Formats: sequence, structure tokens, C-alpha cells
Amino acid sequence: MKRRDLLGVAAAPLLLGSVALAQAQGAPVEGVHFKTLRQSQPAASGAVEVTEFFWYGCPVCDGFEPYLVNWAQKLDAGVVLRKVHVGGRAQIRQHQQLFLTLEAMGEESRLRPRIFDALHRQHLALDSEEAIAQFVVSQGVDGAKFKSMWQSFGLQARMQQANQLVQRTLSDSGVPTLCVGGRYITSPAMAGVGAASRQEAGRRALVVTDYLLEQLRRRA
Repeated sequence: MKRRDLLGVAAAPLLLGSVALAQAQGAPVEGVHFKTLRQSQPAASGAVEVTEFFWYGCPVCDGFEPYLVNWAQKLDAGVVLRKVHVGGRAQIRQHQQLFLTLEAMGEESRLRPRIFDALHRQHLALDSEEAIAQFVVSQGVDGAKFKSMWQSFGLQARMQQANQLVQRTLSDSGVPTLCVGGRYITSPAMAGVGAASRQEAGRRALVVTDYLLEQLRRRA
């Protein structure tokens, strides 16, 4: 979901012309399908990182997740997928705190598909600490440990760090957005201009991501 909309609306004729040319030549176009960051972001590990900025409550993130998971299973050695949950208004901030709490407990990857399912198919209102705690306990998480981690000073510090990274990287972009090697960003909204469906837009974003990873290899 973008900050202003989900996948954007119709692009200008010049932009559509650039997309058509890019498709004919078989190469993504900078400024259309991806952007180069003004300042590269350092990796949290020694690997080449592909960082997905997302929000549990975003329907586009929900639809993109299965494609991203399948893509990540085929990554070359030395390339890792990192997830960063964005902050924002009250509900998004609660979901960010949920993500970081579960991540610290080693439970996030197990519960992520269940959270997406709860929000987007069961339509549960996970918009308060009480509702969230009840949900995670129902999924086998220790309630006392969850509450302790949720309220910890260390978690608040990690939320601040995540928000700083979002501000440095996303600028006016929304979610889901992929940051490749701390140098480039792309997304279904960017790579999928003119796509017939969100699914196709998501697939195109991963094709562009592979292209950008190859550019990084050539620079190494």
C-alpha cells in the first residue's frame, strides 16, 4: 500500500512509453521500474540484503507475501531477505510493535502467515494490545513473555531504529517496497506499471529485484 494509494492509478503517457520500451528491450528502466538511493544504506549483516518494507494490514503486502517467500527460498548464497515493518498511525504502530516483539521471541516467521490470514480473511481487529495479546496466546505464544517483551525498553529502541531506517530509505514510497543491497528500491507499484493484476505486478517486482542483484554482482 502506498502512502497515498495502493498501486497507483494510470501513469502519464510518457511513463507508459518508457515502460513499453523497457519491456521491448528486456531491461528495467531507472526512474520507472526502480530508483537509486541518494545515500546507500549499510547492511545489518555481512550479506547482500534485500529488505522488504511492509505492513501486516496492507492488502498488497498480503498478496505479495507468497511470491516473496517462494522467491526467497531460491536466493543465492550470500543474499538474504530482511523484513522491516513500517510504523505510522496507531494501528500500524501496534502492528510494528507486534512484528518486533515476535521477531525478538523467534516467533515472527511462524506466525506471519497466520497474522495475514487473521487480518485479511478472518477480518480480526488486531488494533489494541489486548486484542493482539489474545491472538498470539491463541497461537501458542507464552503470554507473560510476550507482554514482557512488548513493554521492554529494548523493543522501543528497536522501533525507533526501524522508523529511522524507513525515513532514510522510503522517502515518498509506500509498501511493499524492496531495497536491494542498500542501493536501489523497487516495488510492485513501480515495476508493475501497466500490469493486469497485483499478482503480475508482484512478479515483475521480483524480476526487477533479480536484475538489481545482478548489477550489484557486476559492481563487486
